[in-house]
Amino acid sequence: MNPPEYDDSLTTDKVIFHADRYADMMTTCGGILFFFCMVVAAAAGNLDMMRPGFAAVVMAMFGVWQKRNAWLSFNNDCFETRLAPAAGWHTVLYSEVTHVEASPGMLLVQYRKHNAPADAKPARIKLKLGALKQEERTRCIDTFRSRLPASVFV
Repeated sequence: MNPPEYDDSLTTDKVIFHADRYADMMTTCGGILFFFCMVVAAAAGNLDMMRPGFAAVVMAMFGVWQKRNAWLSFNNDCFETRLAPAAGWHTVLYSEVTHVEASPGMLLVQYRKHNAPADAKPARIKLKLGALKQEERTRCIDTFRSRLPASVFV
């Protein structure tokens, strides 16, 4: 039996997206490269051969980070995004969004904080949708459309 389809208009729960399109591949390749470096270093008897293995560990850890941590989340009154592991969260109220350009690979969101002057240049967030799986991209754009006024979309 298939689970019921998710409909954002029927609920106000938090919707979370993970940038995990390549996460499994990165974790697997990192693990294989680390194992290969260990075998080569042991066969050569030289620990300097292990240096590329540290890059493999970073690759595997980044893959795990992508799988576990939210990249974009929609709340009742705002959305939050974290574009990189070391970057902070961007929290934007839906009422602050002034313009959204949707293309197949990217969403460009322009917003102006409520306490900013009316003539201030809007801030921009580029959400590269290539990090999401294809079905998640469509769901992400649909979630934006359901939570923002139609007048802000291009």
